[in-house]
Amino acid sequence: LILLVCLFFHCHSQNLLNNPESIVYDYSSNRYLVSNCGDGSIVQIDSNGLQSYFNTELEATLGLHIVGDTLFVSSNSGPYTGIVGFLLSSGEIVFHVEIQGNVLLNDITSDNSGNLYITDCEANKIFKVHISSMAPSTLIDSGLGYPNGILFDEANNRLIVLNGTLPGKPILSVFLDDLSITTIVETDLYAIDGLTEDDYGNYYFSSWYTDKVY
Repeated sequence: LILLVCLFFHCHSQNLLNNPESIVYDYSSNRYLVSNCGDGSIVQIDSNGLQSYFNTELEATLGLHIVGDTLFVSSNSGPYTGIVGFLLSSGEIVFHVEIQGNVLLNDITSDNSGNLYITDCEANKIFKVHISSMAPSTLIDSGLGYPNGILFDEANNRLIVLNGTLPGKPILSVFLDDLSITTIVETDLYAIDGLTEDDYGNYYFSSWYTDKVY
């Protein structure tokens, strides 16, 4: 009996996460979606904490971002390398754009004009993809110093970008009007990654080096 109980709970609480990289909250279905860099799958976690697969067609997934009814994913290997879009309702692939010159596509954000912005750490670039036309382009190709986490700041029409190698390890702003790059604050923290904000204008990021959230 004890063995059967243990097997029951194991089957209903298995951990499907494999080197998890990015997480977003899907309000429409009251669930979290997590990308697995380790095996490429995307895991959904419901309000009870139960995990199941949302999609298993990719090989190495990093950034996740929701726009409308679509989950956009940065994919770095396999037949769907580039930016891939999945319907939230079904997990079906409905969008795929290859990006020339990419090395390691990472985080994703979007503006209010139908554009995606994607950091590429290794290429030191930010790519732009117009969603409706599926047209990719290079927005910034220098001066970023291993860009990682990225957010769109609507109030100032700029991108907030984490940096990994410039002196002071700054959080940068890229103004979309003229593409000028400025420093918001120097963190002096190595391996900063992951960027989000709350409803009060506070930004949060993490550091692999210190294993903390700031």
